[in-house]
Amino acid sequence: MDNLRLSVNNSRTRLVVASMVLSTILTATVLALVYVTANRSIESETRSVVSAELTGLADEYERRGLIGLITAIERRLPSASERDALYLLTDRFGNKLAGNLKHWPEDITAGSGWVDLEVRRADNDELVPVSAASIRLPGGERLIVGRDAVARQQFDRVLLRSVALALGIALLLSLLTGWLFTRLVFSRLSDIASTAENIVSGDLSRRMPIRGTGDEFDQVAGTLNTMLDRIEELISNLRTTSNSIAHDLRSPLSRLKQRVEALSDPDKSDLLTSDIFSYKSLILLCLGCQKALHGLFSPAIVSEC
Repeated sequence: MDNLRLSVNNSRTRLVVASMVLSTILTATVLALVYVTANRSIESETRSVVSAELTGLADEYERRGLIGLITAIERRLPSASERDALYLLTDRFGNKLAGNLKHWPEDITAGSGWVDLEVRRADNDELVPVSAASIRLPGGERLIVGRDAVARQQFDRVLLRSVALALGIALLLSLLTGWLFTRLVFSRLSDIASTAENIVSGDLSRRMPIRGTGDEFDQVAGTLNTMLDRIEELISNLRTTSNSIAHDLRSPLSRLKQRVEALSDPDKSDLLTSDIFSYKSLILLCLGCQKALHGLFSPAIVSEC
């Protein structure tokens, strides 16, 4: 029983760990997909808005020229902080013409596409992360439009903390679920093992417990009980056969005793030889039954036969 308990405990631990690992992997995969999807959606939205503004300002330049473009940028600056919007228009020599950035970022070529960088704002001289795009206008001027990425970075941190918290909760729940599941499974297995030990010890009246739930454990217990009923019936038949043989041996043994006492009479020696062969057959039959019982059941059960 100690070995069985040790084996059950090891299996229980492995099952709980496997359940926890699989649940954690599944939850982590789902949360990672949510995180990546959310970031890509935000980035795509930001790029769409910036591209639309950049295109609109370029159209303003074509319709009204440089003065019209400066006016359009100045008109957007009052609400730029609310929208985390950043603008900068410079001439061909890099001199600032309009916008809320202090100067043109170094190592950035106008028209190089979407970039992530750090620049200084003109209103508070603060270095901020920016996601931006730029173009070079027909007159040589350069225009950059972007969005302050501080809010996005804060959102990333909040999202990461939420993902970590959700993963921790999922880990605890999977651990609790695995423990409850293994407790249910191995409690049923323990009942079956305990009943089997009692049967092996000689108590053939014991049967596997059935809880009436109709689950797989009840089905297995019902099958085992049917098998035990059949075994008990066979044991009963063997016991009856053994008793019959013992009863049948009483008369021949009495005759054998008489034959032995009459050995001095030569005329009765053939009858004695015939009786010996009959007794030998009966004894071999008894030994065969006894060996069969020893091979199938415990000594306690065989002794009852």
